[in-house]
Order: sequence, then C-alpha cells, then structure tokens
Amino acid sequence: MINDIRARIDELDRQLVDLLAERMRLSAQLGIEKSKLDMPIVDGARERAVRQLWKEMFSKNGLSPSLADGMLDALLRESRHLQLRARKPADVMIVGEGRMGSLLQRCLADAGNRVAKVSAEGAANSYAGQEFVVLAVPPEAQLDMSFARGAIVMDIASSKSLIFRRLERQSEKLGFSYVSTHPLFGAVEDPFEETVVVIPSRTSGEGLTSVKDLWRSAGFRVIISSVEEHERAMSAVQVMVHAHLLSLMSSLNQFAQINGIDPYRYETRTLRRLRPILDDLSKNERVVREIREQNSYAKEALALSMRVFNRVAGGELA
Repeated sequence: MINDIRARIDELDRQLVDLLAERMRLSAQLGIEKSKLDMPIVDGARERAVRQLWKEMFSKNGLSPSLADGMLDALLRESRHLQLRARKPADVMIVGEGRMGSLLQRCLADAGNRVAKVSAEGAANSYAGQEFVVLAVPPEAQLDMSFARGAIVMDIASSKSLIFRRLERQSEKLGFSYVSTHPLFGAVEDPFEETVVVIPSRTSGEGLTSVKDLWRSAGFRVIISSVEEHERAMSAVQVMVHAHLLSLMSSLNQFAQINGIDPYRYETRTLRRLRPILDDLSKNERVVREIREQNSYAKEALALSMRVFNRVAGGELA
C-alpha cells in the first residue's frame, strides 16, 4: 500500500515538473514580448491578482494560504529572472573584489549580461570596449581610468564627497560618461526589487538612460537624485540609523554585563528582528565609520538626533 501511494506521488511530481517547465517557457516568451514593448518586468497589479487567485484555489482545496505564498514567491522569482534574460545583453566590467562587487556581478549576469570582474590592480590592463564599468572599490581608491575611455562609468560609494567631483573631472578629461550610483542594500542573498540611487554628472548625457535601463533590467528600482540631496538623505537614513543601532547594541551589552543578565534569553520579537541587523553592522564598522566621516551633514544629523533622544529619554515625546 505504501509503495502504491509513493508511486502515485512520483507520478504526480513528474506531472508537476512538466507543468512548471511549461509555465517557465511561457514566462520566457512573456519576457521577449515585454522587451519588444519596452514594458517593465514587474507588474505589481498582475502579481497581486495572481497571488489572490492562488490563495483562493488553495483554500478551496483545503490547502494552506501560506503554502500558496511560499510556492508563488519561488515561481515569481524564477519567472522574473527568465524574463530579464530576454533583454538585450550588455558588456559590464566590475572593478573590485569585495562582497558588493560579487553580488552585483551575480545580479547583472543573472539578467543575461556579459559580466567580467577584475581587481583594482588589474583594471588598467583590462581590454577596452566595455559598455559599462562599475567601480566597486573604496571611494579613496586612486585608479588610472584611461582604460574606461568611451565607456559609461559608475561608482557605488555610499558617500559621494570623495569620489563624485574627482570622477566627474576625470570623465571630462579622459572621455568617458560618468553616472554615480548607490545601491541601497548590502550584500544580501536576493536584492531583487531593491533600490539603486542614480546621480547624473556633467558628462552623463545619454549614459543616464542606459544606466537606468541596466539597473531596471536587472530587477532593481531606480530613483534619480542630485549629489546634495543624496548626501542629506544618507546623513539621515545611514548616519543617524547606524549611530542609534550601534549605541543600542553597545549599551544593551554593557547593561547586561553590569546587571548579570542574558538579554537574549528574554528577547522580544522586536529584538529578535533587530539582531541580524545589529550583527551585520558590527561586522562592517569600518564602512559605517567611513560613511559618518565622509558625509558633510553627519555632525548636524547626529547633533539633532541626540537632542531628540534626550527629550524622548526624559519622557517629553514618549
């Protein structure tokens, strides 16, 4: 009896895989049609309608709606990647060997682009002819940018104070198009639909549209900003947030040690959700410190946040 049931399950699994393969073929075909019409990959209204239909069908058949969500999340993710590959591929060279460079290499390659990754030392000896060059190196890094002549060059620095004007001047001198960018995410597993800030320079020209299309075709949201607006925003969403989270972690550990308690034994849902963020920040203190030191609005942002914190601690805004 058990063997009969298992045989039937195997038969159904084969049918499921055949149906999934057909669904993916249709998704790839859909990507080609969207590309012809210059339509975005993600259609939020369509995805919400499909998700609602799935939940209704699962519920009707006595299946859990959470199962529908889990299965559909995986299917939509694979479908998006297939549709991205239907876009015209670009030639991209990523300079740098860090985690973000590796992540962007994977994301851009998954979207069907031809992506090469080289070290900062090897960039000058790399072959010419790349359409895009992504500088995934520290802002203070000094590179011989002559290899990028004729390309569209992007940095991915969190703070633009050290790098933007320098690359803008070099682009005017050496003849490449410069568009600054900032991915608003770390080295996460799946950054699909995360946001990339795009900042035009004096030499961006038509490269601005190409950069927006490149990031969007890889499944990212794109927002356009000026350098000043970006730096003011980062002083709030990075400098302020980082400072408060790191001070929370330090004071929590000190208080626990003084009072002989293990706070994580009693952790609330809020603390449990914060812990991965706190752990990630603690591993990237150098980057956090650099962002704070390089952002010209950091002191103003931190002074204001401390005044507000003291008022909240005193009960004024509680």
